[in-house]
Amino acid sequence: MATAGCAGRGGAQDPATSQGRDVLALWRVLLSTGVAVGALVAGLILWTVVRDRRPRGLAAGALPAQVRANVPLEVLYTVIPLVLVAVLFGLTMRAQHRVSRQHATPDLAVEVTGLQWGWRFRYPAQGVTVVGDANHPPTLVLPAGADVRLRLVAADVIHSFFVPAFLVKRDLIPGVDNAIEVHPTRVGRFPGYCAEFCGLDHWRMTFDVEVVSPADFQAFVADQQPAPDGPGPATEGPGDAGRQASLVR
Repeated sequence: MATAGCAGRGGAQDPATSQGRDVLALWRVLLSTGVAVGALVAGLILWTVVRDRRPRGLAAGALPAQVRANVPLEVLYTVIPLVLVAVLFGLTMRAQHRVSRQHATPDLAVEVTGLQWGWRFRYPAQGVTVVGDANHPPTLVLPAGADVRLRLVAADVIHSFFVPAFLVKRDLIPGVDNAIEVHPTRVGRFPGYCAEFCGLDHWRMTFDVEVVSPADFQAFVADQQPAPDGPGPATEGPGDAGRQASLVR
């Protein structure tokens, strides 16, 4: 536990989106509050055990003086937890509102389809589709600094879109129109997973998210456009041209 908290994030990853920053801020509050309350309770128990283990002069087997009630103390330890829970509830609702908020006109829309055992990423406005399976995990390419709407679609059973560096996840449910919006804040490559058990090869249902500069994203889109005399090159993202073929179904 001590080594996990050395980075100041309580074991959480360094967030790669603005939504992840909101989640991390809430996690820090919840973790510090839990540690403080736990330390207080443990300290009071230890103090009571040591102080009142056996009053001096009390005969063996005899009971010490019994206190039947202490109204101020009872009010205190009733009100404090209620206030604490109310504050944490308010902070949680605020973070949830920020994470779930969606812009009326996002900068980029991507349809994310989960299927046994792979992913399909379709960029409707750009006319680009990237598909992969358990043997050839696909790469979702996103521009840094953009508000990206991810429409989540399940082709068969329930899946879950989870990128640990985003600190958020959302389920893909058949027949349910679900979406999540992310705002990538730093360039990099981040692993993604299906976080909902969906069958025997669930553990192989992975993908990557590559956050690139806006210029590199435009270059990625241009590389995906079909050539005048035939289909364009199959790529999995910037720097991966020709390394893996997209699996079109």
